[in-house]
Amino acid sequence: MNEITVRTPFGDLHTDWSDQMLTGIRFGAYTEGTLAGPDGIPDYACHWLGRLIAYFDGDRYALVGWDTVPSGTPFQMQVWEATLAVRYGKTASYGSIAKAVGVGAEGSRAVGVAVNQNPLPLLVPCHRVIGTNGDLTGFGGGLSWKRALLDLEAPQVALSF
Repeated sequence: MNEITVRTPFGDLHTDWSDQMLTGIRFGAYTEGTLAGPDGIPDYACHWLGRLIAYFDGDRYALVGWDTVPSGTPFQMQVWEATLAVRYGKTASYGSIAKAVGVGAEGSRAVGVAVNQNPLPLLVPCHRVIGTNGDLTGFGGGLSWKRALLDLEAPQVALSF
């Protein structure tokens, strides 16, 4: 597995690649940074790394077109599919995702666990999933990253339940 790091305005974004496929995105420490791509990007990574950089540069359409959920349990994949449907500038609650996958609002906690285990945040936009009352709860990259990503998408972000 190869790791390629992209410097974003919010800190480093670590991407994992296997067999020329993007397999993971991890957030580094939240810091004020600058936008910069890595040096010597392998050809197979250029397309999606370029799109990630464009996203952080404010291109709301940069990540459109990713329509594949990562491999996981059947429940995780259902949750990630529902999360993939939350478009740029929109949010969904854990409860609404739970209802969408057929487990009812009482399944919100299980949805939260599945969302947290998403290996491809940003592409499967788990930062757009929020608490029912509008609170920013849970995010693998930390709440500072979650707020920054939602702010990046603002003013288009409209809390919707």
